[in-house]
Amino acid sequence: MLQSIWDQLDEIFGPILHPIFDPVFAALQDASLRSMLLSAIIWSFLVIGGLVFLVYEGRVFVGFVTGSKIAPLPPAVSSKSTSKTRTQSESARLRKTSAEKSKQEGQERESKVQASGVRVSAKMKKSREAVLLTVTVHNGSDSKIDMVVVDIDLPAGVDAAIGSFRMQRLGSILAGQSESKEFLLNVRGGDLSQIGGYVEFLGASYEVSKIPLPAIEVGT
Repeated sequence: MLQSIWDQLDEIFGPILHPIFDPVFAALQDASLRSMLLSAIIWSFLVIGGLVFLVYEGRVFVGFVTGSKIAPLPPAVSSKSTSKTRTQSESARLRKTSAEKSKQEGQERESKVQASGVRVSAKMKKSREAVLLTVTVHNGSDSKIDMVVVDIDLPAGVDAAIGSFRMQRLGSILAGQSESKEFLLNVRGGDLSQIGGYVEFLGASYEVSKIPLPAIEVGT
């Protein structure tokens, strides 16, 4: 069975493979040729091994023969370390650019707010067991401001009392007028000096502006 399969394969591929491999097999039957090939292979391995030795241990071998001390090569910087350093430098550059951009945008907003003439003041006084925070917005511009909102940020231990909200709307404020909003706060060990927030409004140019809540004046 196997012989018949082999014969069929030989009939199919024999005309193609025999002209290629028969001369090789005939040449390998020569003892002198086999010896020459084996010698060439051995010498090739010896030459390659010698070159590898010279590349990796040549400096040490030369130092041993001449008696001189060879300074060790500095450790090569891995590509992973180089990539990490490059990534860190790029991240630092992006953070610096982002910080500069945020600072510039903040300065531009501050300049626009000052030019708008809108001023914010905050006063705080104790009322019974709670604290009453009053935020006043004065429109010192020549035109009406709309959609005025006061939003306060409360630290831990300070909460809005029942019925009082952290965000309150003042609506529209005419030129030269002032409006106020009161926030009733319950203090449970929190630091009142950490209260923050902002006033947001829409100016005559239909551009939204934000004014941070200033330092709170403590009243009696």
